[in-house]
Amino acid sequence: MTPALLVSLLACPPVPTIGDSGSAVSDSGTRDSVDTGDPPTDSGRTDSTADPTETGDTAPPIDSALFGVDTDGDGLSDGLELQLGWDPEDPDSDDDGFTDGEEYAGGTDGLLPWSWPLDGCRWPDLRDQAQALAAKGEQGWDDRDVVPDLVLTDQCGGQVSPWNFPGHVIVVDMAATWCGPCRDAAPMLQDRFSAFRARGFVILTMLQGATPDEAQAWAAEFGSAHPVMADQDSELIDQLQERSTTYPSYVLIDANLVVRSVKVGEADQSWFDLYVPGLQDERDAELE
Repeated sequence: MTPALLVSLLACPPVPTIGDSGSAVSDSGTRDSVDTGDPPTDSGRTDSTADPTETGDTAPPIDSALFGVDTDGDGLSDGLELQLGWDPEDPDSDDDGFTDGEEYAGGTDGLLPWSWPLDGCRWPDLRDQAQALAAKGEQGWDDRDVVPDLVLTDQCGGQVSPWNFPGHVIVVDMAATWCGPCRDAAPMLQDRFSAFRARGFVILTMLQGATPDEAQAWAAEFGSAHPVMADQDSELIDQLQERSTTYPSYVLIDANLVVRSVKVGEADQSWFDLYVPGLQDERDAELE
């Protein structure tokens, strides 16, 4: 999938604003061995290609010799990639920064840029698509603005921004290490991330005034597999001052990187369950 195609699919007309009142508007990452060149056995992974026996159609057989060839050098044989419906001439079929071999080993879908392995604080790299989306509107934190490119240091010392994640529904969690309600919410946030990430969802916990070491300690304490970011200069709260200075607060962002709502104060699981699947459905409808 090229960046231009993904951007054109994600582009959408103005959307209704979601209010703060609450009105309506797991991925276990199991690891398989990388392809050895032999035709795969059934390991429980859902292939992106249909079984021809289910429709009565007969798919042309794949030349067995292709299971011993790896044209794009991604660690998967051409035969297996053809069987999966992935591109045997492109080492990263969905252009998300993870090779097809890494996706296969992580049990994720190499054709979906919002399906990526959870391994070592590596996040998708979809900034080309983000830049194209950002050119379509004003950047800021007001409803219908495109979220700014706020680059911060994550719990592993890397750099991450909301702009890594076009195509995902995003919740920015504005928190602080000393904030009791923020700490109370952390296990629930990880649970919601696990529940919704397979369809394209990410939580970005931005710890105001925290150091990278404190971000690492927070992620370790709460088992956070999503980005936990050290906002040492409190850039987020400075940018959000007109909307919230309360910890925690949550910014809901759709798949086009458009701000849809700011929830001031605590949110329970029902808030995520109300909004996240709806925005995922909205994205999927645009892609049909």
